[in-house]
Parts: sequence; structure tokens; C-alpha cells
Amino acid sequence: MLITWLQFIAGALIIVIAGITLTKNAEILAKKFGLGAGWAGLLILPLATSLPELTSSARAVLINAPDLAAGNLFGIDSYIIIFGYLAAAFVLFYMRVG
Repeated sequence: MLITWLQFIAGALIIVIAGITLTKNAEILAKKFGLGAGWAGLLILPLATSLPELTSSARAVLINAPDLAAGNLFGIDSYIIIFGYLAAAFVLFYMRVG
């Protein structure tokens, strides 16, 4: 039981450190490309958060599980795309209004 909790705490720490690092690197890339931090959040971070789904879908294809791959791609990635478009529309609307 103790090993399970230690693994959980280690995993949680890795996620926190990776999230902080991802955010800092997205900000650095945004500055290099002349984008604002908001654009980095809209363009770079969704790409990075979609990579695990892409990897698991590719693995599903390799193990001959096309239903799993299709469900993964059309499930979470569609949600991310729709949410990204809504967030971009929201930002553009308030940029024009303000």
C-alpha cells in the first residue's frame, strides 16, 4: 500500500513539474515567434496536450485495434478542437469589442 501511495505522489509531482515546464516553454516560444502569451495558450499548449492521445491512437493502430484508435481520435481530439475554436472566437470577439 505504501508503494502505491509513493508512486501516486511521484506521478503527481512529475505532472506538476511537467505542467510548469510546458507553460514556461510555451511562453518562451511565444516570445520568439512574436506572439502574446494568450496565443501560446491557444496554439501551442493544445498541441502538446493532444500528443498523448495521438500516441495512444498510433499504438492502437499498431496492435490492430482500429475501434480504439477511432474512438480516441474522434472523442477527445474533437472536444479539444471544438473548445479551441470556441476559445479563439471568444478572444477575437473581445479583441474587437475592447
